[in-house]
Amino acid sequence: NLTMTNTDGRGHLAIYPKEPRPNPYSSVNSMFANQSVANHAIARLHNGKLNVYSLNRSDFVVDINVWQ
Repeated sequence: NLTMTNTDGRGHLAIYPKEPRPNPYSSVNSMFANQSVANHAIARLHNGKLNVYSLNRSDFVVDINVWQ
């Protein structure tokens, strides 16, 4: 799960496993300032790490579930 909160306004978060960032896409979108939005997203970890890109300023929470 990926949640963005305390947003500055319209924007999005994208998660991806490593650099360089893949083609533009979003995992969760916000439309207004001070909004909290959650979405389920699937991304591969790279060496146990995950990158998060934010178009605008916001806080975010990532809940990671792993299965093999």
